[in-house]
This record gives sequence, structure tokens and C-alpha cells, in this order.
Amino acid sequence: MFDLTTGIEALTRDVYSMSLSKNTRIAYDKGWQVFDDYCISRKIKPLDASHDDVVDFFIYLSSVPRSSDATIKKGEPLSLGTLGLYKSAIASKFNKAGLVSPSNSPKVNAILKGLARYAGEPPRRVKAITDKQLLQMINNCGNDLIGKRNAAILALGFAAALRRSEICGLMIDDVEIIHPQHNSETKKMYLTIRKSKTDQLRKSYRIAIPEGKRVKPIDKLQTWLVASGIKQGNLFQTMRRGGTI
Repeated sequence: MFDLTTGIEALTRDVYSMSLSKNTRIAYDKGWQVFDDYCISRKIKPLDASHDDVVDFFIYLSSVPRSSDATIKKGEPLSLGTLGLYKSAIASKFNKAGLVSPSNSPKVNAILKGLARYAGEPPRRVKAITDKQLLQMINNCGNDLIGKRNAAILALGFAAALRRSEICGLMIDDVEIIHPQHNSETKKMYLTIRKSKTDQLRKSYRIAIPEGKRVKPIDKLQTWLVASGIKQGNLFQTMRRGGTI
């Protein structure tokens, strides 16, 4: 016999999971596993952990070298950004279980602020490349089919400020190129972005892409489309070793 209560609980868990993107769920699962391992080593049931337990967890992670992690320099503790991710992972797990998360307590927030001041760690900022550097990259792509594809990816990604996932998600139908009717006009292009990191509900949006005088993303995209012969499906497709799509 179907148990309505159990069915509703299962549906609630599924709906809650869908509120997070796939990559966020993966990151949270990893973060929770670290906290779970810590609690087991301290003989604490993870979902019974108090805010003091969470505070001890963060202090431990911020002071103990994590040399076993190949992505972290030997002897270097976890970054403040990673600690913030673990805080969200703990909160997510407690919320999913219908419990109040100890990671959201004022004491935990105060400790993380204190660790930030103690570490004096500036926010990570990545320098954007210049159009001159981009042109050097494009010129090194080569003139074969893979080179034409890669040049189009670089030019379009730069001109539209697209994320990798947005570039991979582009379809032929998402591109609209408007050719000039008069010599005084320039080519125009519009892209429809179906889903992005800031548009998890897939409402989609349309952006205009300028041709410009140096990068020329429209020309490079048209060169790729003519050379590849792609008429439908993904705008940028995988190439085999021999150069075939």
C-alpha cells in the first residue's frame, strides 16, 4: 500500500535537490563528506552537531595543512572560499533534513569573519585578457577545421563575455546574423542564451554581438559554419583526431 507521508517526503527531497544546480550539488556533497568524516573522527553524529562543533571544524580546517589534497600546495590550509562552501554544504544538508543548521549561527559567522581578518586573504580576482592577447591566441589557432572552430569560440566568447557552459550550450537556432542592407551599415548578430549560471530557471535572454574592427566574432563564426557545414544541433561540435566532426 502506498504511504502518502513517505511519498510526500521523497517528493520534497527531490524538489529541494532540483533547487540547486548539478555542480552546486556535487560541491555540497563533497563539502558535507569532509564534515561527516570530521564528525566521525570526533565521535559526533553529523546531524546532531552543535554550532560549537562547527566552529571547531572550521578552526581545525583553517589551521591544519591539507597536504594530502593534490590541488592545494603542500602545508597550505584550506582557503576562506572553501570554508564558505563547506558552511553552505552543512546548511544545505540540515535544511534538507528539516533541521536548523548550526552553521548559520552568529557564533559560526563571527568565527569565519575572524578567520578572514586573521588570514588577511584578499578576494581572488582574475585578470581579464586584452584584445591584443586574444588576437595572438586566435592567430595561433591555425587554418584547419579545428583551428577555425577554436578561433570562433575564442572570438565569440570574448565578444559576448560568455561562460564556458554558455558557449557549449549554444545551438545553431540560437544565432541570428543580420547582413547589412547598405554599405554604411555593419553586420549584426544576436545570440539567445538558453541557460546560464545566473539563469538557472532557463528563462533565456537575447544579447547583441558587435562585429568590431579587430576581433570580428561574426566573420570568424561564419567562417566556421561554412567550413564545417553544420546546419543544425550544437553550434560548436567535437572534432575527431583526423579533423572530422
